[in-house]
Amino acid sequence: KLFKYLESNEILFLGISFMTGPQINYSIRLLKKINKRFQFKIIAGGVHPTLFSEETLNTGLIDIVVRNEGEETVLELAREMKKENNLNQVKGISYIYKDAVIHNPEREFIKDLDKINLNWNLLDINKYVFVDENGEKGIIFFTSRGCPFNCAFCYNLTYNKRIWRAWSFEKSILEIEKILKLTNVKKIVFHDDNFSVNKKRLMAFCKYMEEKKLEWYCDFRVDSADHKIIKTMSDSYCRKVFIGAESGSNEVLEKIHKKITVKTLQNSIECFKDSRINVEMSWIIGFPDERKEDIMATLELV
Repeated sequence: KLFKYLESNEILFLGISFMTGPQINYSIRLLKKINKRFQFKIIAGGVHPTLFSEETLNTGLIDIVVRNEGEETVLELAREMKKENNLNQVKGISYIYKDAVIHNPEREFIKDLDKINLNWNLLDINKYVFVDENGEKGIIFFTSRGCPFNCAFCYNLTYNKRIWRAWSFEKSILEIEKILKLTNVKKIVFHDDNFSVNKKRLMAFCKYMEEKKLEWYCDFRVDSADHKIIKTMSDSYCRKVFIGAESGSNEVLEKIHKKITVKTLQNSIECFKDSRINVEMSWIIGFPDERKEDIMATLELV
C-alpha cells in the first residue's frame, strides 16, 4: 500500500519517526527498500533522531533530521525544498554536506501551542483507536509538551529543555470534542509526560471528564498526590495513573535528581488506597554506581 501510494503521487519528501530500540531495525529495513525504488529525500524526526542526529544521518538512509518539535521546521523545509533547496537557512535541522554533518541553529519552541490547529479529517482517526480488554474503545491524546523537573535519565532534559508548555484547558476540550464527534471512544489516555504540572488545570479536566462520564488515564508526578486531588480524580472516572517511582533507595533518588524520597512514595501511594484508581509504577535497575543494596531496597519497596 505504501509503495503504491508513493508511486502514484508526487512526493516532495518522506517523513519517518522511530524510537530507540527495535523500531530502529524496522525502520532500517523499510528505508532500504524505499531508497532502492525512489529518489525523493527522506526526513527523520522525533526523540531518537533528535538525540542521535549524527548517528541517524550516518546510516546513509536519512537525508535530513528535524530536531525537536517539527511543525514550523517541516513547513519551512518544504517551502525551501520547492524553491532553491537552500538548507542552511532552515533552523532546527541537521544534514550531511560535503561529508560533514551540519547542525543548523536551534529553532525556538512554539510559545503558544493554542495556535496549532488540528484538522482530524485529514487522517483516518479510527486507525488510532484502541480496544481494551473489556471491548471498550479509547484513544491516546496529548495536551502538553515537556516537564519542568530535572530527572537525570529523562529525554526531556534535552528534547524539551525542562520547559513545560500546554494547550489551554479550553483548547484541549475543543480538540477532544472534535475526536468525540468522529469516534465513539469511551476512554482517553492522556499521554502527557506530566499531566499534573498545573493543579488548577488538572481539576478543570476532572470536572469535564466527570460531566462527560469518560474514563481516563494519565501520567502523574508522585509528589502531586494528596487525598483531595486523588478523590477528585477518582470521582471523575480516572481509573489508572502511571507514576515514575524509579528506585527504593534514597541515595539513588538523590543522584538521579528525582526530588522525592522513599517516604514520599509511601505517603503518596497511601492516598490511592481508598480510590478506584489503579497505580502503575516504573522502576529502574542499573543506574551508574548503583549498589546491590540499592537494588534490594528497590525490590523491597516494590
